Amino acid sequence: MLLRVAAPDAAPRIRIAAETSADDELRAALERAAEEELDDATLERALRVTRGS
Repeated sequence: MLLRVAAPDAAPRIRIAAETSADDELRAALERAAEEELDDATLERALRVTRGS
């Protein structure tokens, strides 16, 4: 999300990261971030996965 804000032209790189993600929740969060549609609930689900909870 920060990359999208800091570098508006980063959407293609974020989409590549989403395509290579094996985790469905993380992939969904990255796809939404690339489209500037990331909401708190999606972000929280992705963070839970990356934290291992």
